[in-house]
Amino acid sequence: RTSDSCLNGTRQSVLSEIYTWSEALDESNIFWLSASPGAGKTAIASTVTRRMNTIRYFFRHTDPATQNPSMFWYTVAWNIANQFPAVQALIIKAMKTAPEALDIQSQFTTLIKSPLESYHGEMTSGGCLQHAVIILVVDALDEANREDSKQWSELLQTFAEWKQLPSTCRLFITSRPYDDIRGTLTPISIHYILPTTSSEANEDIEKYLVYRFQHVSKKLHQRPSNSGQRWPTPHMISQLVQQAGGLFMWAKAVMDYIDAGLGGDPMKRLEDVQKTSQLARMQGLDGLYQTILHSIYQNLNAEEAVTLQKVLWTIIMAKEPMDTFVLEELLNVSKGALWWIERTLMPVLAQPSNNYLLQSCHQSFTDFMLIPGQSGELGIDKEQHGLFLANTCLNVMNHELKFNILGLDKSIFNKDIENLQKQILDSIPKSLQHACLYWAEYYPGINVNDEASINCLMEFLQEHLLHWLEALSILTATHRAGPLLRMAERSIQQSCSQISQTLNEGYRLVDLFYLAIRESCTGLYSTILTFCPKECCHQDWVTSVEFSPDGTKIVSGSYDTTVRLWDACTSQSLGQSLEGHQAGVNSVRFSPDGTKIVSGSWDNTVRLWNALTGQSLGQALEGHQKGVSFVGFSPDGTKIVSGSRDNTVRLWDACTGQSLEQPLKGHQDWVTSVGFSPDGTKIVSGSRDNTVRLWDACTSESLGQPLEGHQDWVTSVRFSPDGTKIVSGSRDNTVRLWDACTGQSLGQLLEGHQDLVSSVGFSPDGTKIVSGSMDNTVRLWDASTGQSLGQPLEGHQAGVSSVEFSPDGTKIVSSSRDNTVKLWDAYTGQSLGQPLEGHQDWVSSVVFSPDGTKLVSGSRDNTVRLWDACTGQSLGQSLEGHQDWVTSIGFSPDGTKIVSGSMDNTVRLWDACTGQSLGQPLEGHQYLVSSVGFSPDGTKIVSGSWDNTVRLWDACTDQSLGQPLEDHQNLVSSVTFSPDGTKIVSSSFNRTVNIWNPNVAAGPVVQPSQLFHKPSWRFNIHSGWVYTILLQTDTKVPIAWVPDNLHSGFYSPFTQCVFGAYKTALDFSNYLPWEKWTFWDHSSVIIV
Repeated sequence: RTSDSCLNGTRQSVLSEIYTWSEALDESNIFWLSASPGAGKTAIASTVTRRMNTIRYFFRHTDPATQNPSMFWYTVAWNIANQFPAVQALIIKAMKTAPEALDIQSQFTTLIKSPLESYHGEMTSGGCLQHAVIILVVDALDEANREDSKQWSELLQTFAEWKQLPSTCRLFITSRPYDDIRGTLTPISIHYILPTTSSEANEDIEKYLVYRFQHVSKKLHQRPSNSGQRWPTPHMISQLVQQAGGLFMWAKAVMDYIDAGLGGDPMKRLEDVQKTSQLARMQGLDGLYQTILHSIYQNLNAEEAVTLQKVLWTIIMAKEPMDTFVLEELLNVSKGALWWIERTLMPVLAQPSNNYLLQSCHQSFTDFMLIPGQSGELGIDKEQHGLFLANTCLNVMNHELKFNILGLDKSIFNKDIENLQKQILDSIPKSLQHACLYWAEYYPGINVNDEASINCLMEFLQEHLLHWLEALSILTATHRAGPLLRMAERSIQQSCSQISQTLNEGYRLVDLFYLAIRESCTGLYSTILTFCPKECCHQDWVTSVEFSPDGTKIVSGSYDTTVRLWDACTSQSLGQSLEGHQAGVNSVRFSPDGTKIVSGSWDNTVRLWNALTGQSLGQALEGHQKGVSFVGFSPDGTKIVSGSRDNTVRLWDACTGQSLEQPLKGHQDWVTSVGFSPDGTKIVSGSRDNTVRLWDACTSESLGQPLEGHQDWVTSVRFSPDGTKIVSGSRDNTVRLWDACTGQSLGQLLEGHQDLVSSVGFSPDGTKIVSGSMDNTVRLWDASTGQSLGQPLEGHQAGVSSVEFSPDGTKIVSSSRDNTVKLWDAYTGQSLGQPLEGHQDWVSSVVFSPDGTKLVSGSRDNTVRLWDACTGQSLGQSLEGHQDWVTSIGFSPDGTKIVSGSMDNTVRLWDACTGQSLGQPLEGHQYLVSSVGFSPDGTKIVSGSWDNTVRLWDACTDQSLGQPLEDHQNLVSSVTFSPDGTKIVSSSFNRTVNIWNPNVAAGPVVQPSQLFHKPSWRFNIHSGWVYTILLQTDTKVPIAWVPDNLHSGFYSPFTQCVFGAYKTALDFSNYLPWEKWTFWDHSSVIIV
């Protein structure tokens, strides 16, 4: 008999039922054994597991890891694979191909159901009559963690779906008969209710008592003073059987109490149990537990009682089981001081296993200790002891956490640390591990307000927060940092706002730098100290930012109701936040001289601030009836303009804050944008009411009527080259001309198109307008009169997607959904020859040759075609080779070569005279190539791709030049060389533009001493790490991790300039390699 299984000769009826069920494959494949607490369910499950070839999962009440159902089916799948070689390959394959994170339902379907069904199918189709019977034992299902109701429901649902598995897959479950478990299992299982009042139960308990008393009697007979009389008498055993009431747990607890080894007389203890027979009969296990604890405490002096109570309460409340040594370290008592407590508490502790962990003997005893109504004065004061344990953990961390706790001699990624588990055992004691993992979990439900606790927590946050994150990183427990800080904040927020704010900032720090903390216990220091704002940052979305006129400062507005100033060079916050608004700030602007800041808010007000001191200038500017969406200064800085959701525009005196005239009313919907004209005399506003309005900036008068006329969305707008006119195209099928000075419509509506206007543009000299439409036509218009020039240019068989003038203004080229490109005479509007036909699908790109004599086009038919720009004739055959759409094309500067990019992820070179492919396709991109181009000298090719990279190629050898340029966070949409060939500019779907130096190769492999030189480090935009590589080991050395929000404007060694994102560059002048750090401080880090 093992310590946790049934005594031979007991439980024969239920075990017989289970063994019969396991072989009766024509019956339900689920067996549910239910019983009240203490009836012996776990002993039966242990016996079944020991006597049969089963897999067992125990939801152990003392182990939070096993109680968590989130990894249940993962664990079961591994155990099945290890125990049943026949299905191992199927389960391993499922694990390798499955996504990283599966919910409980998906775990069951992917890792259990599919592999087991496949195995059954293979055996059946192969004619095998005997399949391996797989029995899964799920013990104490009722003790699973139910805090996540969704997970719990999914777990029950998967048990119900086990019914669909082949009959050779058997499921044996034990639990208390809770309603939700009963509702799921009763309809689909064989349900056996374990009786506690039957004669068989009493007989089995009697056998158990006799067995245990034999061991006690042997010890008694060894004593010289023993009288030799038979003990215990049959009557005594019969009395104990009646008191047990069918609960094996009661019988076990009594015998553990009587057979306590040291510190008690078995005969005397049996008498104590007999004296409380009436109370025990009424209260069952609770009465017994009270008897045992009273007996334990009555033999102790006051100091011993306090120590024992502290230990017992800690064992019950501990978030994970601990052994005696860990308890001694955690409670700060001398080694060996608690040995007697372990012996004394034996009646209420689980029998020790190989790990020597101290745990409650049963869930019923844990319940007894934690529920005041059951335990009375013996129960745990959860609030008092929870606070004690939290402070104990904090004290352990405050004394034992330190910088570089493993003593590493170089910066390193955690995955590269040798013998990590051994180093953890040597450097981080179990008590410190427990404190790091659970300290704040002892807070819930407690309002921390005593001075000692607050000081303890403050010391931790001020001195050891980063040390704690280092330890969690090493323990692969970074995921616990955020929740622990949140728990602490909820318990402290009512008593100390300063600590509450610090905890909140710590949570945000962990959230921002989570990946850095998780991946490198060394790199997290330089990362956090480099990129974490030294002052408080905004607490909510940042809605608006702007540089000061001299570029030295940045102003930001946020939904946290504040405005902040920042140093544009160091990224440091300048002074305190500018507070005054009562709702989110939508828009902020500097005055032209940089001395003032204006802000607009959802609180309906505009505010002025001194940009040097941050002080509010006067009262809030009130007048708007709804939130202010945009603000701005006039060019001379004397006026402020604001637009609002109340459909008005207002002017304000920037010196006095007074409203100038009445609000500029006229729009019928939100004002979305406002701005001054270059000379400051006019204001233009756009609105969701589909109109544009012009205003006199001096008088606040509307300049004419709103620019009305379009009956639908505006699809395309262009300024004339001299800026005096505006042309707009719309979904109402019309083109309109506007006087950019007066806002007046110039002439009549430019009507003629029969479908929406898709594209408009001016000729280079500004005398003509061209428009393309989904009515398949191109039209020319006189830019002065708005008159149509001739008839529509007809020839396309489908909608026109794009129109453009040639560089000299003599020709127009149009592309269409009819798969053709057409050339037109810009003076006469005549088609130049026939449509350039040949493509079998849409034309995606068309370009003139440098001398204007040829056209090259790329198409969705996977081909490139050359055309004579004068005659429109196709020059030779189509250029074939790409395996997917051609997305971009270009001529070399001398016109002898053509480059094309394609959705087949390749770049190709072609001879512009013969149409022959030059060399092999240029391969390297992992996704479609979106843009290609030659360098001005024709020696290099640049390509941009939807794999977020830019690549350089040698135009002569077709070889890739250096590593791909990887700083873009999103798809690259366009690339081109600068006119002098010294720079490459690329744009991305994340709204940024990057400038690169094409002559900088990939960073070299370096020694640690070279870390100060900019070209020696690398930046991996996918992982976010700045790192270098050691020659001797080829190991990556982490320097710092760059937050995601800085990637767009981050300067790697290859980057020269970035537009559309704020610059982030690293200054290594004060940087110290890890091996030179003795402690962390702000003077030895990178400056951003």
